[in-house]
Amino acid sequence: MPTTRFANEYELQKLIQRCHNILWERHGFDPAQAFDEFSKLLFVRLYDEITLAGSRTTIHRRESPEEVAARIRGLYDQANETPGFDRIFMGEAIRADDLAVNEVIRLLQNYSLLETTSQVEGADVKGTIYENIIGNTFRGELGQFFTHRSIVEFMVRLVGIDERTVVYDPSCGSGGFLIMCAKIIREQIRQAQPGLSFEAADERLKAYSRRGLIGTEINERTARVARLNLLMHGLDYSNIFTVNALKTDESDDPQLHALLDESSVDVVFANPPFAGYEKDPSVLSRFELGQNGQGSVAAVTREVLFLERIIRVLRDGGAAAIVIPQGIFTNRNLARVRDYIKQADSF
Repeated sequence: MPTTRFANEYELQKLIQRCHNILWERHGFDPAQAFDEFSKLLFVRLYDEITLAGSRTTIHRRESPEEVAARIRGLYDQANETPGFDRIFMGEAIRADDLAVNEVIRLLQNYSLLETTSQVEGADVKGTIYENIIGNTFRGELGQFFTHRSIVEFMVRLVGIDERTVVYDPSCGSGGFLIMCAKIIREQIRQAQPGLSFEAADERLKAYSRRGLIGTEINERTARVARLNLLMHGLDYSNIFTVNALKTDESDDPQLHALLDESSVDVVFANPPFAGYEKDPSVLSRFELGQNGQGSVAAVTREVLFLERIIRVLRDGGAAAIVIPQGIFTNRNLARVRDYIKQADSF
């Protein structure tokens, strides 16, 4: 049974790099494929730790790679059918071969992921993997850019949240803002009730995440990362939705609509995409800033529409902390956007 914790993020990164290299060398996977396969094996390991203390992902003496891999694949299928784990990979098969599965599990079995997420202070484990192992090629390929953790912490602490705060990130990426919110709520719980057991504090935090942490993400792979990230931190990930935040009204998911009606959120943290212009009339027509003031749609940069969407979803008195281009405040052509922001009492 594993008892070893990662001493720091560097040790964690080294192990992840070794696992990534195994998958690349065995299969020639591109970074995105290698990341997906590693995520599946990490998921199995985490599931085993949560449900049976890691005993089923521990390799026994004289056990062949084929026997290990068969057990891991069976455990993976079981996890995908278990409530609380069943909305991450949703039955997508493990593509790595038996030898690669065996070698990665052999590395992972020496460490406790659960202990690490509580002991490596502030570590966004999946975000670390995403940012440091997948690298610029993968991020550029999918247009994914991640907010530095120090900026995330500054924004969350500046706005201020507590256990009553409903938080939304419309472009949640790997879940960094949501993880930071959970970290700060955990601090508050421990400070308010220093005698509370770790188990009780964790359950209280998980209950908060179930009702108070909401994220949308347009890319399925990235949304999966966010869900797994929350799971690794002992949080509920059921409010992470794979959907374009500008088109949530098209979703047929009643849970999404119940959570993200207009004026339903206390705080928004966001680093929305700055990639190009939105030209789709069906999207532009949903927004005041997507029209020219005379009833005709007009192409605008996507962050402009995100600003309107954020303002509309906030309750009266709500607050938002957003990373936006300087041009929003300086470009003379965006005066109408600035006027819209000024008119929003809750912003």
